[in-house]
Amino acid sequence: MNDDWNVVILHCHFERGGVTQVVCNHIRAICSLSPAPSIHLVAEDRISGLDDFAKATCRVHRVDGFDYDDQVVSPSDLSAKVDALVASLKQMLQDAGMSPGNTVLHWHNHSLGKNVAAADVISRLAGEGWRFLLQIHDFAEDCRPGNVRRLITSMELESPRHWGERIYPCGPRIHYASLTGGDASVLRQIGIDNDRVHTLPNSVRLDDDSNQDVSVQSDPVAIQKVRAAMRLPSDAEWTLYPVRGIRRKNVGEWLLLSRWVPANHYAGITLSPATPIEAESYRRWRSLGRQVAPRAIFDAGLSDQISFTDNLRASRFVLSTSVAEGFGMVYLEPWLAGRRVLARRIDGVVDDFRDAGVDLSGGYDAIPVPLDAPEHAKALQQYQVAVDQAYAGLPASFLVEAIAAAEVHLSPWENTQTLDFAMLTPQHQISILRQCSDDVGFEAACKEGSAPLLEAMKESNSGPREDQIRHNGEVIRNRFGLSAQADRLLHAYRMLLSIDDPPSLEHPASASQAFGRIVQSHRFFPCRTEDPIAG
Repeated sequence: MNDDWNVVILHCHFERGGVTQVVCNHIRAICSLSPAPSIHLVAEDRISGLDDFAKATCRVHRVDGFDYDDQVVSPSDLSAKVDALVASLKQMLQDAGMSPGNTVLHWHNHSLGKNVAAADVISRLAGEGWRFLLQIHDFAEDCRPGNVRRLITSMELESPRHWGERIYPCGPRIHYASLTGGDASVLRQIGIDNDRVHTLPNSVRLDDDSNQDVSVQSDPVAIQKVRAAMRLPSDAEWTLYPVRGIRRKNVGEWLLLSRWVPANHYAGITLSPATPIEAESYRRWRSLGRQVAPRAIFDAGLSDQISFTDNLRASRFVLSTSVAEGFGMVYLEPWLAGRRVLARRIDGVVDDFRDAGVDLSGGYDAIPVPLDAPEHAKALQQYQVAVDQAYAGLPASFLVEAIAAAEVHLSPWENTQTLDFAMLTPQHQISILRQCSDDVGFEAACKEGSAPLLEAMKESNSGPREDQIRHNGEVIRNRFGLSAQADRLLHAYRMLLSIDDPPSLEHPASASQAFGRIVQSHRFFPCRTEDPIAG
């Protein structure tokens, strides 16, 4: 690799969100390299989420047809769309003076199904010698049945084998990356060579994280700001869920925990969603919260009087009830503000953090809800119906894989008299919340199954776990800081630029198993696919 090299970062858009934040962090890491490459960004028109550093250091190229598809692309139109995108990208690369020998095309979320032409465009360009790092943040196979249907329809994919062959192009000049070791393992399981799979965890930092010796006590100035902005009692304590309340954040469970935080606590969730279906779900939970969760505060991040860091520093601890994360920033970021995290542990996400030495004790794996025999049987049936409804319309061979994966996740609960709250349909969650509000004895029985979590909340309220907080802060800065990310990126880029093999295309060795393996590796939760939203 010589001093004259280029990195081109491609995504459908650079609006505010998880992918754009990862990209902005990558740009800072790449700029710290020596020699640093020229950095180019490719999107269509939506780029308002780029921070000032990215805008100052990168050249932005706008390519027509690169954004999300605004309608289903027919098979007859797909070929023309691919041709147009290939021609536009080649012209852009040529005009910018880039060549396959000195350029890495770092493409984000090509397989998600938001732009169905992406995989075919990559195959065409890779066949001509261009080098790709395909970074997957989210799988279409992971509870995104609408995306799966769009890909199957546009590409005329007849079976899971065709899915694996088409969606995941392979070759010596195509490497893959994921945010977690769990997703990297899945990529290897579907037959992508081990040497071509990289784990690129996001870097973790706070905007004002210059003081490494942060206070582990609630910030008295910050808590006064929060009390005033949220109109809370003068002695109120604060607990934060720092997320946008989309369906996978499992807001119903957060309402339940807002009932269980210590008596003097109020629990805030920071932001409302923007898309119609997510906003409708959020409004439903907010309306219900007024009835059954009087200490739940919605839109806690919208006040002009308090910043995100104020919200964090005002809190005694941070809660997270999310059932799915691409990376899991909420597990790490609060520790840098001196705040303990009590979170639902997500398989395949928290493993990396624990392996790195982050102490996540105090978190939980499930909220077991006691159900009598008829209600338990009904809940299991409702779960299976939710799976059927979510994947309705898929070809039979795909549907069989999705249903089989869901049954694996349901089986541990079949012979018990409890079911994880997150595995209940939202309608059943609402019923449980109302029952907790009306029946003290029933709520006490629910709490009994989550006694360790309640003890962790009580412990965090009575005094900070200074040893845990300081230990985790140090581990996170060292293992998930900017320098560590720069090293990982440089390793992946160097491997790609050192390849001398002639360009060629392959299929994943286990292409026929790709759809099933990915579906099975990510648990199904009814709250994620609820549509329409029930009252």
